[in-house]
Parts: sequence; C-alpha cells; structure tokens
Amino acid sequence: MDNNRPLDRAKNTVDKFALILTGAPRGVSLQAWDHRLPQVYKNTVSSNDSWSTSPHDYWWQEDRDPPEVHVFVCATNFDSMDRYLRGEDPRLAGLDLEPYIDYENQKKSTLAFDMIDDILHYRDEHGTVTGGKMKLKKEKWEKHHLKAWDWATSVNFVYWDGYQMVDDMYKHFLSQGIETIRLENTTWQNQYLHMLAAYEQHKEFFDSLTEQSVVFRHRYDLSFNAYKSLWRVAQVLQTDGYSNQNDPSAWNWHEQGFCLSPKVMVPNLHIFRGLVSAGDYWNAFDGPGTQLFAKNYLDYLKQDPDHWRPVGETLDYGTHIKWRVPEHSLPQFCMQHNYTILHLRDQEHLGTRMLSLKDPPILDQWRYEWYDWTPEMVEEIRQKCS
Repeated sequence: MDNNRPLDRAKNTVDKFALILTGAPRGVSLQAWDHRLPQVYKNTVSSNDSWSTSPHDYWWQEDRDPPEVHVFVCATNFDSMDRYLRGEDPRLAGLDLEPYIDYENQKKSTLAFDMIDDILHYRDEHGTVTGGKMKLKKEKWEKHHLKAWDWATSVNFVYWDGYQMVDDMYKHFLSQGIETIRLENTTWQNQYLHMLAAYEQHKEFFDSLTEQSVVFRHRYDLSFNAYKSLWRVAQVLQTDGYSNQNDPSAWNWHEQGFCLSPKVMVPNLHIFRGLVSAGDYWNAFDGPGTQLFAKNYLDYLKQDPDHWRPVGETLDYGTHIKWRVPEHSLPQFCMQHNYTILHLRDQEHLGTRMLSLKDPPILDQWRYEWYDWTPEMVEEIRQKCS
C-alpha cells in the first residue's frame, strides 16, 4: 500500500462505515439497484480485483481485516401522499406507468386527491390526519435487504412515521404566536428525519463514532459507479483538507485547520445571494458531524416555519430572499453549527446518479412491491379521474 495515495491513506485512518438509506424505497425492487448499490458497496470490504479498473477501491491489505460496514435501512411505517402519486409524474409514483389522473383538470385532480387520501389516511372529526392505513410489508422488506446486504457487518431496520411530529410542529409554532399551515406529512424532510430516527434507535452505535468514522446517508435510488466503493467517500472526507494530497508531509491547508471536525460532505455546492445550497440526495459526515446533526436538526426546524414548511409556499425573490427548498436545509444547518463543509461534484468523483433522474428514468412499481396497493385501486382512480 502506498500511503502517499489519498485512497490508501484513508484505509489507514477509517475505523468504521455507517450507511444510512433514507426516503421513499424507489428502485429497490430492481435488479439494477442490487447491482449498482449493495454489490458496488461490497467492493469496500472485498479483495476481488479481477475485473476492476480501479483496484485501490478494493481492500488490498491481507495483514488485517477491513473496517466494519453497518447498514441502516430506514422506512416509513405507512405510505403517504406525494406529488408524483397525485399525478404530476406517474412514472415516479411507483404504480402504473400509464397516467391515471388528468393532472391538468382541476376537478379531476381534486377528486383524485380525495380518493387517494381516503386510501392512505385516517382523519378525525376536524379533518386532521391522525394516522396511516397503507402499511409497509415489513417481512418482505426485511427479507429483501437481509439478502442484498448479507456481506455487511450488520443490517439494522429503522421504522418511523411523522404523524405525531406534524402535530407537534404545528403546536410548537402556535405556542410561539406564529400562524402557519398544518402539514399532513413530513414530505421531503423524511430523508433527514429517517436519519434522526436511526440515531435515536441506535444511540450506542452512533455515539461511539469518531472523527475517523464515515457516515454516508442517501436516498434509495442512488446508483454508484461499478468501479467505485465507499473508499471514495472516505478519501474526500478524510483527506480533502490537504492542499497537496500526494504529499501529506509537506505544508498543507490541513495544518491551518481547513478540515476540522465536525465535517460534512455535500454534492454540487452553490451560494445564491448568501444562501448556501447543495444537492440533498446524499451527504457524508464524520462521527462528530453525525452526532451534532442528529441531536440538533429538529431544533433547527423549530427555529423558523420557513425551515419546516415544504416546497410550494410563497417565495420572495426580491431583496430579501426566502427560498424554501430542500437543497438549503442541510447546508444552512451546517453553517449555523460551524461545520467544515466539503464539496464534491459527485458524478465526476463518485460516479453517482439517481435512477429516477436518468433520461429515461430507471423505474420500478415500488408502491405495489412494498405497500398494499392493488391494480384495482389504481384502475378505479383512472376511471373517475383520467
């Protein structure tokens, strides 16, 4: 091993990996998902270099074992409404590829919402959502992931739903004298709230993480370059503070504190009129960065209803910008808490792509697969709303 190579130096410093899968289970039922995610990550602990053009992404040290890789499979207990399910893009809704809602027709779109809402939610006498009806098929879900990640040190299942949180957040802002809308689900925040749930349900593990630990959180339908591994994530997180990565003994930015913990790595970082923005489909932390985020992100959401509300509220593009989009949430939190924020153009370095954002997208019927939707339900909606 050449310790002057950033990848090789990372292999001498990383003590363990944690992989946190969050958000909607889009793509998971596909063979392509298995080939481009679990099997690629297996490279991290494998010494099989027979077909790789990038051998340093494998574990080559025969004198010691590779670090542990712990997988946290997060899911919501009940299916919930999203804009794709409402008809915006049925290809991404996880049901039929053929449109089943006339999305441009307000009357039919409203009727479709009511029909889907009745399938998904319980409501009280005031019309407030109190719980979900469409349960996750947990036995099938766990069997699938235990097989997909059978090479990992551990596979941990995290289950969560946000109905109580929605109610708590609404009451919190009312107690502060702030009038705000009452959300019916946690929408895109699930990708971060799942991570908080993983921490709460596995505190002992996450509190044991160090500055040499690598935590990689991402959505399910992320695909990885077949020749890469988690060592690419570790390389940047552990060594990107060096101005000369090929000579760590020389003077480096790192010596001036350019890469102090807590650390976070994000893709596609931009700053628009003073607001930091980055891609939200994946991010990586060191151990202290993970712990700080898990313990304080909910407080960040409570600071301002603009931190909590979803996309679609009134935006001010004037002198005072009040964007409320997912891409701002994590970077703005990290700015408040003085993180070292590392930036990566992910497609160039990691080769990551979202299956659902390819053109054409790589899709599965994930709602049929993992929840109790039936073709008959969808056909009834189509007959009345298309």
